[in-house]
Amino acid sequence: MSGSKFSSRCSFASHIGVGYLFGGDLKIEVSLRSKHHPNTAIKEPDPGENCVRLRHARRC
Repeated sequence: MSGSKFSSRCSFASHIGVGYLFGGDLKIEVSLRSKHHPNTAIKEPDPGENCVRLRHARRC
């Protein structure tokens, strides 16, 4: 993680993402994923952490 100090070992994560395959043989992929990782206010502090990932891949 990014150095955020989480106050408990118990944590949860929510994810959402979209992706698209294109090209003649559908060999090119572009996807976007978002993630939120809090400790659900079990203990303070609860800074949470957000992450967004953009991915590009070409399949052989």
